Amino acid sequence: MGKLCVDQLADKLVILFKDAEDVDGSVEEAKNRLVNDARKVKSENLEKLFDFQIQTERDRGTPEVIVEMLQNQRSDVPSKAKELTFADRNMPFIP
Repeated sequence: MGKLCVDQLADKLVILFKDAEDVDGSVEEAKNRLVNDARKVKSENLEKLFDFQIQTERDRGTPEVIVEMLQNQRSDVPSKAKELTFADRNMPFIP
């Protein structure tokens, strides 16, 4: 973010916080919302990735009994993966 953008943001925050009774509480609530939104997006992306990988297995001719075994883990795998930290370009899970 350039200096001009930071200054503009600071100006807007001053206006917003002028009437706020609890500036620190407001900032903390905004941070919490951003963290929750990021977690939700991460969870949705992991679920989509899981579905994509299951479809890839089907497209590659993996026997249906194996695909079904993997599919039965749909509720567990993405939820466990969202608790982990991954380096850039690393896959969170692979069937």
